[in-house]
Amino acid sequence: MNVLEHYIKEIHSVDPYDVSFDTKEFAHKKFVKVDVTTNCYGTTRRTDEIFSVAEWEKIKKQGFWMS
Repeated sequence: MNVLEHYIKEIHSVDPYDVSFDTKEFAHKKFVKVDVTTNCYGTTRRTDEIFSVAEWEKIKKQGFWMS
């Protein structure tokens, strides 16, 4: 499977996302649910994505994420 860049076209909303994990690895992290329109090699789509807060800040700064 190839990893592709998903470029942010428009951010519609960013809301806190509460999820409980049974593992210690994710228990301390905070998450957001992002309603976003992306462009991936000419394919534009609107989706809801879940990211950690730190990951989302990095994605906003660079304008895309790899998926």
